[in-house]
Amino acid sequence: MSSGAALAGSPLSGGYASAKAAIRYIRGYAADESKRAGLDIRFVTLLPQLTPATGLGSAGVAGYAARQGVGRDTFVEGLQPILTPDQVAKAVLELVADPDTAPEYQVSGTGLRPLT
Repeated sequence: MSSGAALAGSPLSGGYASAKAAIRYIRGYAADESKRAGLDIRFVTLLPQLTPATGLGSAGVAGYAARQGVGRDTFVEGLQPILTPDQVAKAVLELVADPDTAPEYQVSGTGLRPLT
């Protein structure tokens, strides 16, 4: 599990974005090694959007709203539809069941979008 911060950066927590970007590289390396060794193991990275529906996301929303000089509710309007933990869980189960997945997906309140 990575984060949308790996795509757009995270000015309030650059180390977080860097760590989440590393997950994308690790997925690629692991997939290459699996293929090279004939292991037939799939590796898929999910990059969920920021959501106020979790503790971490709620703190991020508050920080980014303050940084932009807008209220929390105004900032959250730009995230609609809100991604929920249940949607992420559903996405994981959907991808596990599909052997023809793409290597990476952005996950938002509107669903999955392959990145590659």
